[in-house]
Amino acid sequence: MDGDGNHDGGLREKIGVVIADDDHGFATLLTALVRSDGRFDVLGHARDGSEAVALTFERKPEIVLMDVVMPVVDGVEATKTILALRPTTKVIAVSGVDDAQLALDARMAGAVEYVQKGRVADDLLDAMVAAVPAG
Repeated sequence: MDGDGNHDGGLREKIGVVIADDDHGFATLLTALVRSDGRFDVLGHARDGSEAVALTFERKPEIVLMDVVMPVVDGVEATKTILALRPTTKVIAVSGVDDAQLALDARMAGAVEYVQKGRVADDLLDAMVAAVPAG
């Protein structure tokens, strides 16, 4: 885990996002994409599902961008654990695989959306905005 964000334990003006992806290059791309929209702040990056759970519990993001296929604990199991601990967190599953069963598994675990990595530039920010209504 690392502290990519401005987490200070206080109130945030932006919507907090944790990125969970074992592909460092893709996580860097996601970070840049998320930060390109002024409404969001990346609070950290987890490299596996276990780190994602710990980082979510520590940083309390509104959104977790969860790679479905990761080492140690996969994204589906991590999603279940995160939502059991923090049911208000919105998890958006992200996968490099166009697999209907994997998408169904992610949604059954509680993910609000399933975005293919090849469509991230087109679909991810819209999914994030839809996940956290303006308040």
